[in-house]
Amino acid sequence: MRRNIEVKIPDGLKPGDKFTVSVALNKRINVEVPRGFRGGQKLQLNVELQKPEELAQIQKLLAEAGEGSGWVCLYALYIDSDVSREKGRKVSLECSCKKPTVVLMAEVLNRHGFKYVIEGNKRHPRDFLRPGRIRVHLKNADGTSTSTISPSINTRKKLLRLIGKSIPQLPGYDQYLKEKPPPIPGIDKDINTNHGSPALTSAEKKRLKRRDRKKKK
Repeated sequence: MRRNIEVKIPDGLKPGDKFTVSVALNKRINVEVPRGFRGGQKLQLNVELQKPEELAQIQKLLAEAGEGSGWVCLYALYIDSDVSREKGRKVSLECSCKKPTVVLMAEVLNRHGFKYVIEGNKRHPRDFLRPGRIRVHLKNADGTSTSTISPSINTRKKLLRLIGKSIPQLPGYDQYLKEKPPPIPGIDKDINTNHGSPALTSAEKKRLKRRDRKKKK
């Protein structure tokens, strides 16, 4: 899977100079400034987020992810420390973190040996300005955890607590908090945090405007 992203060339660079771009947590690519571009200008890049063979494996996993198959759906909203319980957070503040995304959640799942599928164009109805959800193969048919690294994690609540506590411990997390979040596989267009976002349907935009009008009253 490939995706077009827009990056800003660091100030002071000229054609032929190189700089690095973050495309995922702990994953950076080197970019050479092309002819006709200089520092301060924006550049369109086409980057590979997932290889074709990985996409084929994802499709196979999705086919297995039916009801009762031991798969669970998770959203970043569930572990966001800036979200209240009433708004959708599922764990305590001690088990949550700032600015979580499905990409960060996937980093933790990789470390604990869970299979997962990122569905980039899915959104939680309470949080549809933040794209993505992740489906995790959590349990075997007998109810045991699918992870041999963390066999005690066999419920959604335990998994959310594990992810929320582990994200801040990921290498590069402190720097990530200062930067623009990396792209999410499956997102066809950039997400803008406003009502004009191309990722929102017309119905979602109207719902946002109605909500804003109610807040002003």
